[in-house]
Amino acid sequence: MKKSVSIMLAALMLGGAPLAQAADLPEWLTGEWQQERGDRWTEELWSLPRGGVMIGMGRSGRGESLQSWEVMRIVRAADGTLTLHAAPEGGKETIFPVL
Repeated sequence: MKKSVSIMLAALMLGGAPLAQAADLPEWLTGEWQQERGDRWTEELWSLPRGGVMIGMGRSGRGESLQSWEVMRIVRAADGTLTLHAAPEGGKETIFPVL
C-alpha cells in the first residue's frame, strides 16, 4: 500500500485527527507513505495497531543517498492517552502528546 502525502502534513493530521475515543490508535496511518520532490524523497512505514502500540520507521534522502532516519512508536497508556515516541537516528527518544 502506497500513499503519497507530505510527512509533515501526516504529523499535523495525527495531532489534530478526531479519534472515536481517546484510547483509539490512528489505524488510518497504517501502511507506507511516500513523498518525492525532484530528487528528494521521504518515506514512512507504520504497523497495524496491536497491544496498544503502533511502530513506525521513517527515512529521507536525496537521490540514492540516505540523509536521515528515525524509529517511532505511537503508544496508548493505561489512562487512554496517546503519545508519539520518536528517536531520530537511534538517538534519545523524545515523547510528544497526541492531541
